[in-house]
This record gives sequence, structure tokens and C-alpha cells, in this order.
Amino acid sequence: MIKDKKTLKKIDEALRTKNYLLAIEYINTLLKNRPSDYHLLLLRGEAYLKAEFFNEALTDLAKVVEGDNKNVRALNNF
Repeated sequence: MIKDKKTLKKIDEALRTKNYLLAIEYINTLLKNRPSDYHLLLLRGEAYLKAEFFNEALTDLAKVVEGDNKNVRALNNF
């Protein structure tokens, strides 16, 4: 579980307002301490998709599927 609720709220707000690059920055901050967090990788992969950074999205989503091959949300984005 991610303890930094303040940053999670910032991520939610950035995604809600379609500021995907800002969301990615916030997610990257959290991933520094949790590089294998599938939830964060999924969020970043989806943000990359919406920002049209397709290669980066594919990389993140592949990591999620590799670690959790039943993650329907990640599979649907492939």
C-alpha cells in the first residue's frame, strides 16, 4: 500500500484534468521508492497511452502483465 496519500491525490487530480504529463511526473516520484509497484506502473502506462507515448505505455503495461498475468486492466490496454 502506498503511504503518500498527498501525491496519490495529485496523481488523481492530474489524471482527472487530463494533465497526463504531470501525472507521469508524480508517478515517477513514487516509483523511485517502489519500482515494481504494479498499480503505479499500470497508472503510468495508462497515462502514457493517453499522452500518446505508446512505446513507454507498452513497456509499463508489459511489466504489469509479466508480474500479474490476470490483470484485466493491463491486458485490455494491450
